[in-house]
Amino acid sequence: MAELRIEGVVVAGPQALRSPLLGRECVYWDVRRGLRDEVERSDAVPFWIQTDDDRWLVPPGDFDVDVRAKRSEDVLEAVATDTQAISDRLRELKQKIRHASGDEARALRARKEQLSEIVTFLYTVRAQAKGKLHLAGKSLRQQAQWIEDNAPKDRADGAASIAIAVDRYEVVIADGDRVIIEGVEEEAPIPPGMGAGGGYRERPTCRALRGGGGPLRITGVGALRPPPSGEPEGSGDRGSPPRAGRVEAGQPSAPGLGAGVSFERVVLGTVAVLGTVAVAVWYVLTG
Repeated sequence: MAELRIEGVVVAGPQALRSPLLGRECVYWDVRRGLRDEVERSDAVPFWIQTDDDRWLVPPGDFDVDVRAKRSEDVLEAVATDTQAISDRLRELKQKIRHASGDEARALRARKEQLSEIVTFLYTVRAQAKGKLHLAGKSLRQQAQWIEDNAPKDRADGAASIAIAVDRYEVVIADGDRVIIEGVEEEAPIPPGMGAGGGYRERPTCRALRGGGGPLRITGVGALRPPPSGEPEGSGDRGSPPRAGRVEAGQPSAPGLGAGVSFERVVLGTVAVLGTVAVAVWYVLTG
């Protein structure tokens, strides 16, 4: 049978589950760890996928729930925020080290080295989220293992990135979620209590979806959360990354000029130059 790709809204049946980490009501949950895509454990109950004019039963089975795009987005956002915060602290430390000596200077340098190592960790997490290598001589699987083995124990700095890189999190599919399901259509018995109306109520069977030669693929899932907790890749430099320039609101940069030079200043400067030229020409013609 031909494989279908259906986009629709999840409609829960009478059975419901509670996710194990956060206790959310859902029709499917799984638990994963860090940046790995493997599912550690999962559970599901029957549900419907509703389109504008039809619906299909999705019975429990072998699911491939793909949340890589959303997970990568969350990782990159956390890493960007944490890297910026640590970079600001590194700049402050460099200033203090210039004026320190003795034990104070040694303590400041040790702190700088500690933060630099966290930045290296963050660069590696960012690369892994993009499917790239930051550590020379390692595969992506080995790099993922390095991240788990070398995650800083003290989470005072880079806490969000460290948590998202190594902690367990859950994925749920819940009533009302919009998803895309790819599978093969088949005729299946309607489970008890799953009468869907629209002519299905009187029928013992319905259209259902199953995986075609593999797991049933589900994408577009946005319910992705960790449990509550009590650019080109870097070249290997563990120092602070360059800070991007920013133009403040209301001050667009003129083409070819540095950020922060306002359009109004450019116009006024041009008018002043033209005025000077006009006066000079007048003197020449009337002199």
